[in-house]
This record gives sequence, structure tokens and C-alpha cells, in this order.
Amino acid sequence: MPADRPNLLLVYTDQMRGMDMRCAGNADLITPTLDRLAAEGVRCPHGYATTPICSPNRATLLTGTYPTTHGLLCNDTTWRSALPTLGTVARDAGY
Repeated sequence: MPADRPNLLLVYTDQMRGMDMRCAGNADLITPTLDRLAAEGVRCPHGYATTPICSPNRATLLTGTYPTTHGLLCNDTTWRSALPTLGTVARDAGY
């Protein structure tokens, strides 16, 4: 991989609301690592889940499509693997 490409790090948390970090305004919590990642990277405070179910939501994040498109509607099913994902797009871009 060429050295001029930025590193990509995606952090997906479970069992956590978007406001459950000090950097999001919650002074009752101590989250120094997440706060530093938010300060030095990109934080998306207006992102919304398309579904409250873990696997379909993660498939949406990886494919950029709705659960009705990628086919993963609950946690115990499989998705349509022919769809491009963040990983395949990154690979095709030289990552």
C-alpha cells in the first residue's frame, strides 16, 4: 500500500448511545480514548441506525444499503454477498 494513503479505522460499539461519551457532551462519563479518536479523526454526530438490530445495522454500515437491499433482516440470516462492501471498495482503491 502506498505510504501517502491515510489509515482507516472504524470503531463500532455495542450497547452504547451516541451521547455516551464525554466528547458528545456527557460530563458524567470518562472516555479518554474515544474522546481522543473523535478529536483526531472524524466523528459523525448525526448518524442514525436504520435498524436497532446489530447484524443488519453493521451490514448497512459495510454496504451503504438498507436492510431490505442487503437482505440481512435479523441476526441469524445471511446477506447478499454479491454487494460491494467498504472492504471491497477499499481493496479496489489500493488498500
